[in-house]
Amino acid sequence: MRKPPHSPRPWGAWSREAGCRPAESRRPPKPLKEIEISLDKLEPGHAAEEPLITMHPDLADASIAVTGRVLQDGAEESFTFTAALDRDMEILLDPLLVIAAGDEPTGTRISLVLRTAGWFRDSAGEWLDPRDPANRSVIEANMQASLEAFADGDMDGEPGPIRSGTL
Repeated sequence: MRKPPHSPRPWGAWSREAGCRPAESRRPPKPLKEIEISLDKLEPGHAAEEPLITMHPDLADASIAVTGRVLQDGAEESFTFTAALDRDMEILLDPLLVIAAGDEPTGTRISLVLRTAGWFRDSAGEWLDPRDPANRSVIEANMQASLEAFADGDMDGEPGPIRSGTL
């Protein structure tokens, strides 16, 4: 079938007038073997990110911001620790996920887990002061290592078999 002529009308309108079915329904569904998740910092100057930066200024040039309090010598001090993590994760789907035109909305349950308990601890389990610049690289490495994405069929926060169902 030839491509539709250049026209300001959307493809769906042109194809209906010509008695054609939408292109998606003429092709067999393509099985998906993986889902990719990316974590990236928000960057000022990107129009799509500006509303988020306006709402959360601590996240300018950061992907994670943690606010908290440190108790030292009996005095409490507030802190905000930001990190510009860049992480891409792939979740392999087994069985493959197939989405066909006209299918009822279904989904594959995926979990993105941030295990925060060890973010501010060193390898011996001692607390790291997030205000000390010398601890930044260890804390950021802990954050990177704590990120996990996986199929979570039973929604228990642990990897499990893929089970499709209505979302």
